[in-house]
Amino acid sequence: MTDLLQELHLPDTLRDALLTRRGEDGQILALVEATERQDEEIAQELCGRLGIPPGILGGLSLDALAWSAALP
Repeated sequence: MTDLLQELHLPDTLRDALLTRRGEDGQILALVEATERQDEEIAQELCGRLGIPPGILGGLSLDALAWSAALP
């Protein structure tokens, strides 16, 4: 994966997020993954770290699903 990311010329913050789950982008990615796994405990912890009210997480997930379904 490291080789592929070098070819994509992504900003360091995104590359680090994808490889190590560090930084704010990494925590957001970890939150998405926890939500997909339905790991409520980890999702709640990450929401707290990111300042995201846990009550809106479900709505955000539905919005993301609707957005991805509308892609060509």
